[in-house]
Amino acid sequence: MKAAEGKIGPALITTTVMLSLLNPALFGSPGLFSYFGFMVPALLFFLYMTCQAAMGSVIAIVKPPKYSYICFILSCYVAIHGLVTGTFGLTNYYWIVAFFWLIGIQLYLSDQARGQSVRKAILWIALIESLIILLQSTGWLPSMNDRFSCTGTCENPNITAFFLAMSLYPLFSWRTRILPRSLYILIMLPVLTAIILLRSRSAYLAAMIIIFEIYGKHLYRQLAKRGVRSSRPVWVSAVIIVSGLIVYMLVFHFKYNSAAARWHIWSKSGCLILQHPIGGNGFGRFEHSYNLFIAEHPSQDNDHVNMPYNDFMEITIEGGLPSLLLWIMFYFYLILSCYRRGYGLSPVLAFLVIETTNFGFQAIPAFSLFLLIIGSLPGESDPVGKPIRKSARIMATILGLIAFWLLTWQSILAFGFWKQHELAKAKVKRESIVQFQSLRFAMEPYALFHYHYGNAFFQMGLYQSALAEYQHALLSCSKPEVLEREAESYKKLKRISEAVSCYRELEHMQPYRLNPNWMLLNIYAESKDSASVEEQARIILGKPIKIPGREANLIKQKTADTLTVYSSSR
Repeated sequence: MKAAEGKIGPALITTTVMLSLLNPALFGSPGLFSYFGFMVPALLFFLYMTCQAAMGSVIAIVKPPKYSYICFILSCYVAIHGLVTGTFGLTNYYWIVAFFWLIGIQLYLSDQARGQSVRKAILWIALIESLIILLQSTGWLPSMNDRFSCTGTCENPNITAFFLAMSLYPLFSWRTRILPRSLYILIMLPVLTAIILLRSRSAYLAAMIIIFEIYGKHLYRQLAKRGVRSSRPVWVSAVIIVSGLIVYMLVFHFKYNSAAARWHIWSKSGCLILQHPIGGNGFGRFEHSYNLFIAEHPSQDNDHVNMPYNDFMEITIEGGLPSLLLWIMFYFYLILSCYRRGYGLSPVLAFLVIETTNFGFQAIPAFSLFLLIIGSLPGESDPVGKPIRKSARIMATILGLIAFWLLTWQSILAFGFWKQHELAKAKVKRESIVQFQSLRFAMEPYALFHYHYGNAFFQMGLYQSALAEYQHALLSCSKPEVLEREAESYKKLKRISEAVSCYRELEHMQPYRLNPNWMLLNIYAESKDSASVEEQARIILGKPIKIPGREANLIKQKTADTLTVYSSSR
């Protein structure tokens, strides 16, 4: 019985990390599988740990680290914020379960002997992921994203790169305890090669921080043994100078266009923060708020984005300054705890770099691994073997009940997203509308549901009902495909001025795209407005093609033909 219990914890931890790395289109959006792949097993793991705690069969941590309390306060703030503002959604659930995941890890790994199988599993997952990337880069396996030669099991190569960069810490720091040297080298080389192939600047920086700390300490100890103690300032200075040069080269000379676009996003995000500095716009609402904001402030550098590539900006835009303050306090007490206890700071600083220069929260595999690493650090006080107090058992029971409710609801949501994806793929019938309606109770807050529901109405010619669903979706998102459908619905309903407004909004949001101007050209052509037709034609022909493809070339050709006809008719 005890042997079976000893396998449940590692199996659930490993399953959580492993499933978060997968991106099949089971729910439509690949990211949704990663989300539910993390949420469901993480809640099962926490539920398992609370049952163990309620029965008094886990070793108690006398004094949890302060950053755990800050994480608890932040998760409560996220939950209350969502309820008060009426924006409670997947992001709010995600923050709550992330806290449960951290606490569950701390409970389980308070006995350090339990962690050996977990650590081995993480290293093997990193190795398998790296081998997949190597096979993709050589053409033996298809990439998950046509725009990149290799991505790993995730659609976004950055997410895979962040995970592998964070896995370097367990790889380097745990190798002497759980792996022979030959296996250590076998895992290290593919992982480092995979990180290089994924071409992620933030992952490069994170990896360098971890390697510098591990081998910097090793080099200093070797020099100290030989009596060269005065080399420490030289070593530290060299690391700072080299790191600064590398950062400069990576940010300003590698992927220059991407770096320039990021500065534009940060400047606009800063302006957006000033609109709602205290309360924010709602967790999970950055995409909605930011893209509507840039549509109101036209610029040739604008583009639709889902994140600001800086988690501190994102958390401020969504939750206001209180959430930013709590997250800064989390890092402060985490760094302070590591420093006082003599633990390595590199995984904390590495993830801090990822969050500052890219995105960490939305990279679910990397975030879950980060919480696993810091959760495996011993608490402020050493664990003791005495039974857990009655009050702690009651608290464990309460948290377990909350986790059980969350697990049930997340399972319902997972079914809802799967069902709506299946309905969206199938041929629309009258019964499809009924089935969509049956999902409304659980799926009402989610824009993706209303988008698919609206598409079903649109395909049946029920344009007014379709428009209502698209407008509902646009209350929480501003995705171009939804705006386009809203414009098409207005056009079908002969509400031309509203359709023009939608296309103008799309044009301001993504000024490089040709389709909004092409649709405006067609609207003006139908209304015999030759001056506006010629204006839109010249705009289309003057735009460079940012994303080459058959559609863009076809629009350019048709526009040139249209302009020729209108010019010759004058």
